[in-house]
Amino acid sequence: VELAQLTYLKQRLRGWGGNLSRQVGGRAAGGGGIGGRGPGETKIETDPRRINTRIAKLRRELREMKG
Repeated sequence: VELAQLTYLKQRLRGWGGNLSRQVGGRAAGGGGIGGRGPGETKIETDPRRINTRIAKLRRELREMKG
């Protein structure tokens, strides 16, 4: 069930472009004062990576159970 949920969620992540606050980084946040996000990975970049690693782990576990 979790594998199906993650696969569904992964497809939906692309549609989150309307929420620009999730992808602002560096100086685009308004000058980089205190509370600015600074450089680094954005939420949009980290979410799919976490989902992909979890999907891979679940598929490995299912393969092991099969045998």
